Amino acid sequence: MKKWTKKVWMSAAAVGIAIMSVSAIPASADVSRVVYFTVQNNTVCDSTNYITNFRFNVNNISSTAADVSVHFFNDNGLEVTPTGTSMAGFTTTFSPGSIVSLGANSTVHYAAQFGAGTNACGDRPAYGKIVVESGSGWFLANGEIRDQHKSAVEVYSDVPIIINNGQPF
Repeated sequence: MKKWTKKVWMSAAAVGIAIMSVSAIPASADVSRVVYFTVQNNTVCDSTNYITNFRFNVNNISSTAADVSVHFFNDNGLEVTPTGTSMAGFTTTFSPGSIVSLGANSTVHYAAQFGAGTNACGDRPAYGKIVVESGSGWFLANGEIRDQHKSAVEVYSDVPIIINNGQPF
């Protein structure tokens, strides 16, 4: 009976060690470092008069640098990389889908327009994801969608893009 009890406890200990060692291995790109978000893209947009403005920021609120990538997807789930713009105070300092080095306590920006002779309306992001490619810092991100007539007189909506409920990730 003693031998049997000893074998059972040895087997249980081996299973326990195996479970702990498996759970210590990160599962495909450590999902805690990928944050998904939705974007209101059912906005006014056409090739001549109506523009959707898209603005986006990622902040590194840590004292160490990290590499991140931001990906945008359209209504059909296809990754889109609309051309960013820098004008009238709006800046673009990263390209969607590319890895960007985000310094300690710093921010990267992205701004794009859709419609009225700019990026195609079909490339408006419907959702996105931020991937922390390397580093262990804390990040914040947000953005907004603003759609208007190209004369900028009529604004139809101004909607925030809320990521991770405004909490660091």
